[in-house]
Amino acid sequence: MTHSNTPPQSSVMFTVPGIDNVPDLFGDINDPQLVIFFAGNQFMCIDDLLAEFKKAYPQYQRVFAETLPPGILAKQIAGGSVTVGNMRITLKPDVFTAGKGLIDQMADSFTHTEPYAYNNLAIMVQKGNPKNIKGFIDLAKADIRVSMPNPAGRYWQAD
Repeated sequence: MTHSNTPPQSSVMFTVPGIDNVPDLFGDINDPQLVIFFAGNQFMCIDDLLAEFKKAYPQYQRVFAETLPPGILAKQIAGGSVTVGNMRITLKPDVFTAGKGLIDQMADSFTHTEPYAYNNLAIMVQKGNPKNIKGFIDLAKADIRVSMPNPAGRYWQAD
C-alpha cells in the first residue's frame, strides 16, 4: 500500500507521484517553528495528528516532522544531519519520540524526557492462526517464519 501525506501548499508543486514522494518527511523545512522527530513508521497518522495539533496550538503553523526509523533519527541527532537523495537536512528536533531504551541511551541529548505512551507487546499471526501460535516458545518451531524490526529500522526475517 502506498500512502502519502498532503504536501504543504506551494506556488510550484513539483512532485511526480510515486517517484518524488518521501512520506517520512513532512511539512515546512524552511524556518519551522517546531521540529518533531517521531521514531518509527508513523507517517500514516501525521496528516491528522498535525492538523489537530495546529488547531489546538495555532501559534505553530510551520511544523516539520520526520518519521524515520529510530536508529536513523538517533544517528541524525548525533551527527547533525541526514541526506535524502540530493537534499541534506540539518534541523535539530524540538521533540523526539522513541522507545525508552533509545531515549535512555541518548539522555545527554535532551533537557527533559517524559513517557507519553505505554504498550503491551503482541505477536501477530496469520488470520485464523493456522500454526496455533500461543507464545514466544512457538516462534522457535522449524516451520515458523518470524519477521520483526531491528534497532536499525530494517526488518529482520528468520527462515
